[in-house]
Amino acid sequence: MKKKNVIIAASVLALAVVTALTACSGKIHAYNKDEAEILDVIMESEKCNDPERYLGADVENLPSASAEEEAAFIEKYNTILDQTFTDDSFKKQQCKTILDRQINSEKIDVLRSIDSGYSKKKINSVDINGDTAIVTISFDKWEKVITKQEGTDQYISGFPLCKDKEKVILKLVDNKWKVESSQLLDYVIGSEDEGQQKTFNSFEEAYAYSMSVTPDTSSAGSLK
Repeated sequence: MKKKNVIIAASVLALAVVTALTACSGKIHAYNKDEAEILDVIMESEKCNDPERYLGADVENLPSASAEEEAAFIEKYNTILDQTFTDDSFKKQQCKTILDRQINSEKIDVLRSIDSGYSKKKINSVDINGDTAIVTISFDKWEKVITKQEGTDQYISGFPLCKDKEKVILKLVDNKWKVESSQLLDYVIGSEDEGQQKTFNSFEEAYAYSMSVTPDTSSAGSLK
């Protein structure tokens, strides 16, 4: 009798484990190799929107950079664009236009975007046909910005938040997925992560603090 009870208990436990795993399966999705690569390159294409995010702490010195420093940065950024976008991507050309404007501007921007990142990344649908992939993706986005207060020498570290949903078309080029085009399907501007916003007396202090912070995207808003 005791042995029978042990068998029944073990069966109940096994059923509970299976039920728990089944319940969780809707929340956990292991992406295959193509999907994982597609997710990574789409996220990189979002970061590429502002070339200054790749400058590091030197971003404050861009207007006064030497010709050699400019050339090195242009080469670095163009390499990233080549790895991320197809040659005929309109977004790639947009990024190059932004870079040209930033390098040739004599004015120091009041606001600088020094980094961006993403959480709750989710591929909603993916259709891969040969060397073409059509993907819809949603994600929470945080940005790290430093704003110089007008008329002062103070710098504010801020962390804007948003939610984004896009349709992205990618091409397989030399066995690497690259973004060809993207279409915004839904966009919600959330509240800033005000709990971590701080003011500093120098850009260097603001930069070091901002890069040490992981923004909280819980107030990023809701997509339709």
